[in-house]
Order: sequence, then C-alpha cells, then structure tokens
Amino acid sequence: MLSEAVTNYFQKIRGLYVIRHFFFIFLFSLGYLHENPLGETQIIIGSMFGIMFFGDVLRHIVFKNNRTVTYVTLFLSVGLLFGVQNYLTVTINYFFLGIFIIFLVDGMASFKGRMGLFYGIFVMIVSFIRFSLSYIEGFNITTISYVVLYLIIYGLLITTIYFAKYQQSEKEKNVILYNDLMSLHGKIEELVVVKERNRIARDVHDTLGHQWMAMIMQIEMASHMVKTDPEKASEILDNAKENARESMKAIRGVIETLEDVGELSLVQKLTAIIMKFEKRTGLKVTYQIKGEYEYSKGVNDCIYRLVQESLTNAVRHGKADNCSVDIVLKEKMITFEIQDDGRGAESITPGFGLKGMMDRIKHFDGEVTFESDNGFKTSGFIRIKKTR
Repeated sequence: MLSEAVTNYFQKIRGLYVIRHFFFIFLFSLGYLHENPLGETQIIIGSMFGIMFFGDVLRHIVFKNNRTVTYVTLFLSVGLLFGVQNYLTVTINYFFLGIFIIFLVDGMASFKGRMGLFYGIFVMIVSFIRFSLSYIEGFNITTISYVVLYLIIYGLLITTIYFAKYQQSEKEKNVILYNDLMSLHGKIEELVVVKERNRIARDVHDTLGHQWMAMIMQIEMASHMVKTDPEKASEILDNAKENARESMKAIRGVIETLEDVGELSLVQKLTAIIMKFEKRTGLKVTYQIKGEYEYSKGVNDCIYRLVQESLTNAVRHGKADNCSVDIVLKEKMITFEIQDDGRGAESITPGFGLKGMMDRIKHFDGEVTFESDNGFKTSGFIRIKKTR
C-alpha cells in the first residue's frame, strides 16, 4: 500500500512540488552526512525522515486538500525536525535549518488566512529555539547579531509569503465578484427583454385583439344584412376596413419597436424614426434636435423609445395631424418636449406605453410630465452619468 502510494505520488507531482522535494531530500541528506550518525542513531534518524516523507505523501496525494491531515502532518514534521537536531548534536546544522524554511513555505502556502500566519510564526519560534540553543553557552554581541539577523530573515520571509497569499486571495475574490456581476448583468438584460416583450404582448392584446374582434363582428353582421339592407352592410364594411387600417398601423408600430436601428448616432436614429412615421402615417412632424454627443446605448434607447412611443400615441390615440419634437442634447442632461394637436384626454391614466416611458426616464434619474390641455404634451429630462 505504501509503495503504491509513493509510486502514485511521484507520478502526480509536478513543477514546484518536484523542486520542493528535491531540496528537502538534498538538504536532509547533506545534514545527515554532516552529522555522520552511527548505529542506533542511523535507524532513528532514518525513521524520522521516513515519517516526514510519508506525511508529505499523505498531505499532497492520498488525502489532498484534507485540512486535518495537513495540520497534523505539517506540525508533526516540524516537531520531528526539531527532535532530529536535538538528538544529533547541540551545534548548528544549517542544512536542517534550511528544511525549516521548506516547511515554512509549504505550510503557509497550504493554510489560508491567519492560520497560515500562525503556522509561519510557530515554525519561526521552533527554529529560533533550536538556533538559540546552539549559542546558549557562548552568548555575546556576535551571537546576538546572528540571532537578530535570523529573526529578520524569517520575519521578511513570513511577511512576503503572507502578503503574496493575501494578494492571491483578493484576486480570486475579484474574479468571483466579476463573474457574479457579469451573471447579474446578463440576468438584468434578460429581465429587461422579458418586460419589454410582455409590454408589447399586452399592447398587442389590448389594441389588435379588440380591433380584430370588432372586425369579425362587423363582417358577420354585414354578411347577414347584405341582402336585407345593402347600404347598412356597406357602411359596416367601411368601418371594418377602417379598423383593418388601424390594426395595420398597430402592427407596424410593434415592428418598429422590435426593429434594429443599427449603429447610428442618436440624432440619426431620431431623424430616421420621425421620417418613417411621416411616411407611414401621414403625421406632419416638425422637429428640432440641438447638440450632438455620444451617449451610452441605454441613454440612446431611452430617448429613441420615448420619441417612438410619443409619435405612436399621437397617431393611435390622439388622432393627431401635427406633432412637434424638441430635444436638447447636453453633456450632462437631455431635455425633451413633444407636443401633438390630437384630441387629448380629460384625465391621463398611464397605460403600458406611458408606464414604460416613465420607468425608462426614472432609471436615468430623470423626470417626465404629461399634459393634455391642447392635444397631448410630453416633457421632461434625463441626467447623464459619467461612466469609467
């Protein structure tokens, strides 16, 4: 079982693991040769090395990412290394001290957060105790300088590893946050599409559904009266044809809503939709668009849909003949005023179209008002927020 685990271990480790274990075996071998143990000491030191190596196998291969095994094997390895040095000699063996650094890097790389820092300090203290014991009999200014240098080296090493891990952790958090934001952005776009689709569906239902049902009833009524009262039947068919024309206009409005206006500037988009409405509906539109700025797609869509909805309402509900569109484009604000000469309304009850318009304006921290004294008037503004 052990031989199979070791075989799998050497088959799986790559890169830094190979370097780490090379230096571990290399330094332990040099330290062992430096001490030149004999007899029973050879068996004890070899057993301790075997336990440390077996702990590496458990930690990195057999029970990889198991926190309990990682804790036990790393702390046990530090304790065994401390015991090896004390058992062999009281003099300094710098090769074994180098192994302490290997365990320090390995542990701080394995542990997360403050646990890694705690482990690093633990290794430093154990190594420092062993280092200090070598100078306990001849403690002087020279040995004090060695001790201070030793602590500085370990302190810099621990600090560097800890902050490197911290930067890596923050980078991973930022990646996760970015992915979450992108996912949320996608969901918001889907929600906007769904809301717009539902609005169009309700608009179609409320307008086309009613008009088509009326046409069916009128045609059925005319078919029954064509022989008994031809004049009345002809009048009913004329009304049905008018409803058909209104339905066609409504269908064109839906198509206009779904139409891709391409990569045009806002002024070009507004000019294009105004000219299309004049051509398709006969509505006379006088317009004035002042300024020329590049805005985000959301701002462009907001103003485009605002003008589109206002012109559609002027024809569909107001039965207007004329309409004026005045828009002022500024760097930090867009103001608008759209006035038609339609029949207006005694009271304004926002439907799906006006509510959608209000929601879009509110999204950009703007305001919109509707007036119906002489025809119908839509006016207001939106604020332009700078994006990085």
